[in-house]
Amino acid sequence: MSATGNESADRPDLTRYRRPERAEAYAGKFEKTWGRRRTSRREHRILKDFLARVPKESSLLNVPCGAGRFSEILLPEGCGPRVFADASLSMLDEVRGKLGVRPDLRLEQIDLLKDEPKETFDVVVCIRLLHHLDRSEMARVLDFLCRAAKESLILTVASDATWKGWRRARKTRAGTRRGGETILSPAELSHELGHRGFRLDGLRHVDRLFSTQTWALARRSS
Repeated sequence: MSATGNESADRPDLTRYRRPERAEAYAGKFEKTWGRRRTSRREHRILKDFLARVPKESSLLNVPCGAGRFSEILLPEGCGPRVFADASLSMLDEVRGKLGVRPDLRLEQIDLLKDEPKETFDVVVCIRLLHHLDRSEMARVLDFLCRAAKESLILTVASDATWKGWRRARKTRAGTRRGGETILSPAELSHELGHRGFRLDGLRHVDRLFSTQTWALARRSS
């Protein structure tokens, strides 16, 4: 990866999400303001569109699953087996309280920065994690995701193909910005996936002006 990443020392402490009070707060985070509700609706549409391009009966891993914000779309009637995983047991408790016990769903604790894949899935979904990581951490997580996915990968990154992301990446290169999101260009993302055996098959921006978040659908190369 290129040198446009940021120092891990300037990054948020992701272990804070393991505390019960933070998991509970995160569960309602995207309902608090009109802007967040709008973002969440757009993200739900994008995920629904991407999932329509993979077989409904596919096995699927959602990691990290957080508090289960996308569970309604990820668990349609008649879907294949699902695993929702997170490093935070508190987040998994939120999901359990929301969804209860289902025959098509298994909850599992997985730390993407420490664990190795124990099984593979037709589809792996990783939402709103990678932009929090420094370059070496991101590489470690991408290794896990690409090893766990047999056919398709759905993930989100902060992209410089958005106005907000482009400005932040420019400031990072100029040395006037430290910390915050790690910004990738589409070419960088394609490269990182390519040498792990995947090719980009779709990119969708949440809001090209006001958000850095970009969704990607990747397929295993033949």
